[in-house]
Amino acid sequence: MTECPKCGYNIQPGDVECSHCGTDVAYIKEKLAKKEAEVAEKQTQKERISERLFELIEKMTESQLESLLAAAEELLGKKKRVHERFTCLITADCVYHHRAYNNYVKDISVGGVFMETREPFSQGEAILLTLSMAHYSKPFKITGEIIRLTPEGVGVKFKTMSQVQEELIQNLVKQVEKFKK
Repeated sequence: MTECPKCGYNIQPGDVECSHCGTDVAYIKEKLAKKEAEVAEKQTQKERISERLFELIEKMTESQLESLLAAAEELLGKKKRVHERFTCLITADCVYHHRAYNNYVKDISVGGVFMETREPFSQGEAILLTLSMAHYSKPFKITGEIIRLTPEGVGVKFKTMSQVQEELIQNLVKQVEKFKK
């Protein structure tokens, strides 16, 4: 014996219709079977995609993995920043592949910056930044790694810093934070 999917009444084997509510049991069972097949197919497709992703992940560099993680977290709205970011407008003179560029930092944290640019930078590459905030500090240089590319600009993670550079960045971030309040 099985139950009617609509009312739960017991149905005799071979019955096409529920004697209690009149539901076409065969039609409902067919619909449920199709739905289960669709769910199974989607699961299989998801597993194939996951397998392919894992294959690609195994071949990635650490920098590429960090970029992939950032993109995935952004897609899911779960972007976890290590350091708080502050919106700003700071002049950034850059040296990249022996060429000089002048851009603007749109946000900053003690871990890095987002720089507005339309220049053709490449992810994973080193960049030398000279940062200065008008009337607040002297310019200073710091090396970074381009970890994110967007149509609006690039995300730069500061490379290992000296104690002096760390203090300069922290002071610059504090000035930006004070300026915003």
